[in-house]
Parts: sequence; C-alpha cells; structure tokens
Amino acid sequence: METAYNKEELIKALSRATALNESLKEQLQDCENTLSKRNRQIDSLEKKIDELTLSNSQLNNYLIEVKQLESNIDTLKYNIDQAKYINSDLEKQVDIAVSSGHSLSDLEQKYTHLQTQLTDLQNQIQNLNDRNLILQQKNSRIAELESLLAEREGRTDFNEDESI
Repeated sequence: METAYNKEELIKALSRATALNESLKEQLQDCENTLSKRNRQIDSLEKKIDELTLSNSQLNNYLIEVKQLESNIDTLKYNIDQAKYINSDLEKQVDIAVSSGHSLSDLEQKYTHLQTQLTDLQNQIQNLNDRNLILQQKNSRIAELESLLAEREGRTDFNEDESI
C-alpha cells in the first residue's frame, strides 16, 4: 500500500511540477517579449538621438551663418555711413568746384558713382536682411520640431510606463 501511496504522491508532485514548468515557460516568454519590446524602444530612441544630433548640428550651422550675416550687415551699415559722409564731402567739393570754375561734369560723375555704390550697398543689406529672416524662420521651425519631438518622447515614455 505504501507503494501505491508513493506512486500517487509522485504523480501529484509530477503534475504540480509540470504545471509549474508550464507557468515558468509562460513567464519566460512574457519576459522575452518585454525584452524584445524594450530593445525596439532603445533602437527607436537611439535613432531619435541621432536625428536630434543632426538637427542640433544644422541649427548650430544656421546660427553661425546668422552671426556672419549680422556681422556683414553691420559692415554694410558702416559702409553706408561712410558713403553718406563721402557724399556730403562730395557735395562740398561740388560747391567749391562750381565756385572756382572746375569742371562740374567730373564731379557729377563721381557723385553718380557714389550714389550707385550707395544703392548697391543698400541692396546688399536688403538681401542680407532677407536671408537673415529666412534663417530665423528656419530656426523657429527647428525649435518647433524639437519641441514636438520632446512632447512625443514624453508621451512614448508615459505609454511605456503603462505597459509595464
């Protein structure tokens, strides 16, 4: 009778061990699925980091270009001020030339040349201002995209916490 009892106990123990083994297999599968999901999330985050690094690099390049444009604008403004000074000086020379009988046509040509230079400088400033505006718009768009990405990453982190 003891052998039947032992067999019965062994069968029950084997049955419990089999059930436990199946449960552990399911838990292992769940863990593997979770690990796989986390690895995909890590890959996605690494890709986003690469994209952000590239965007940051582009933004830095835009900022450098904006600073260069601002420097060029300052130089052109200085040149315009100098041209105005030269223009004023030229007007004085014209008065002196007329009063002293010098050739007015030579002075008018110089005046016209300086006026043309002034117009060219003003056009260059306008072009630089236009480029500066475009770069500022691009910088704003980049900041907007970075903000959207940060929001999406925040939502992704929240969704990931819920699934755990």
